[in-house]
Amino acid sequence: MYKYLIIISLFLTISLWSQRPPYMEFNVDNGLPSNTVRCVFKDSKGLIWIGTQSGLVRYDGKNFFVFDESNGLVANEVWSIIEDGFGNLWLGTYGKGVVKYNGKSFTNYNTSNGLAGNKIRRVYYSKKKDRVFIGTENGLSIYNGFSFQNSGMIPNKYGTMVMDITEWNDSIYVTNYDFKMAVLTTKNNKPY
Repeated sequence: MYKYLIIISLFLTISLWSQRPPYMEFNVDNGLPSNTVRCVFKDSKGLIWIGTQSGLVRYDGKNFFVFDESNGLVANEVWSIIEDGFGNLWLGTYGKGVVKYNGKSFTNYNTSNGLAGNKIRRVYYSKKKDRVFIGTENGLSIYNGFSFQNSGMIPNKYGTMVMDITEWNDSIYVTNYDFKMAVLTTKNNKPY
């Protein structure tokens, strides 16, 4: 009797380990405009946003809707997506700056608006500081709701290309292409 229980237990254990969790693959055959996906973001409403080489995709769990240069997006290459405290999406594009989407229209910010560069690698929103941090290939820009402030990052052999941004305690951590890290701290407990 025990011999049969052990055999059944082993069989069930092995069969459970061999099963793969269910997943869906999204590509150009079922709704994406490109198979080159740069980023994925879930917003506060539960929608999934996908940044691709050929546009921005909104996925509601059933349907895809593509935003691209033909319907209002200023650049098709979307490399980073975040949401600010007002529910606006911020899109880092490669070559045309950063785009704010309020759910109805797109507003583009680029070097003519004070952005450090137009090739955006990373966008980060700090709830604590209520700021949008934009990592470009030419350095870091900080948007305070009205204007951009560009950080004085120290260039290296690759320039000041920002690769990632994160926050811990009262500091913003920024990494560059040469895998060096800059730490931005507040002055006199005031935000940037």
